[in-house]
Amino acid sequence: MKIKGKKLFLLNSLLILSVGLIYVWSACRQAGDIHQHEEEKAEGLISLSRPGQELIGLQTEVAQIREFLIPLRAAGRIDFNPKAYAVVGARCSGRVEKVLAYEGDAVEKGTELLYLFSPEHQALQAEYLQTLERMNFSAASDKEIVKKMLDSISRRLNFIGVSDEGIKILVQEKKAAPFLPVLSPLKGRIISRSVNNGEYVETGRELFRIADLSLLWIEINIFEKDLSKLTIPGDCEIRVEAYPDQIFKGRITLLADVMDEATRTFRLRAEVHNPYFRLKPGMYADVYLWPREKEKILAVPEKAVRRLEGEDVLFVQTGPEIFSLRQVKLGRFFEGLVEILEGLKEGETYVTEGSFALKSEAMKKILEGEGHEHRH
Repeated sequence: MKIKGKKLFLLNSLLILSVGLIYVWSACRQAGDIHQHEEEKAEGLISLSRPGQELIGLQTEVAQIREFLIPLRAAGRIDFNPKAYAVVGARCSGRVEKVLAYEGDAVEKGTELLYLFSPEHQALQAEYLQTLERMNFSAASDKEIVKKMLDSISRRLNFIGVSDEGIKILVQEKKAAPFLPVLSPLKGRIISRSVNNGEYVETGRELFRIADLSLLWIEINIFEKDLSKLTIPGDCEIRVEAYPDQIFKGRITLLADVMDEATRTFRLRAEVHNPYFRLKPGMYADVYLWPREKEKILAVPEKAVRRLEGEDVLFVQTGPEIFSLRQVKLGRFFEGLVEILEGLKEGETYVTEGSFALKSEAMKKILEGEGHEHRH
């Protein structure tokens, strides 16, 4: 009986020990699996078979430091070209008989903008016709004096806005015109109008503002440290928020001689052609100025960079079927490329096409990880 009791005791002890060993082994294995899962999550590793890579059209490139001509980005403001801008004012007092042009109208040089009834205009025409009549009956010795009088009246008519052609018509018809036409001094568009039919205006009163919008100026501010990088005169590119996908070509024509002490910047002036009138004075613009020399940098296509949880990331290939999620720090954007300051080294292989599918897989793993943490 004693021997049987001892055997039973030994069997129970072995059974308990075996169960304990199995529990410890299971716990260790589970801990190892959890550690491996967390390590994989930390490293951001994603597995994708070769058939899967072909399915999503995955393409890669090797990171290289190369020479690029990187434009300098500066802020600018579009403005009128003052060489093709005019304020049309009343050259004599009178009543506006009829307005002929309104805001937005395209006008040529010499286009009639309004008719003005002016007592001064009527008086000068009458004086000119009387002096002209006197010329016909003057003695030969007096004709030179009368001619000087006609020239003086002609200049006064020109001063109030009567053209030489208008004076010729006055001579031919020998009849005063009832109204004084106010003419456009240049080709352009009516920017503003400040009078209406029937309104009385004094000499000097503003009537219209006219501008040729086919060539505009851009005022640009750059910092002192960037001056030596630029070639002036030189080409530039302009982008505006209204047309983000369109590039407007311009040319730097002037560098200011004095620095703005408040902003510690210099003013540049660029001219840009505007044949379709898409650019409007008052718009803010991003101006890209071309430097003198190229720079050696590491850059990748913009499409290779993705945003994930508020961070910029690249997918770097670390094995034939393994890709690592890599956070990167971006620099300048230019010509569809972006400068990489941190997170990618020369010689590493990164994904250029198919990164969207990898991003989706990375987001899935992140969500699974959050669910796992919540369960535990």
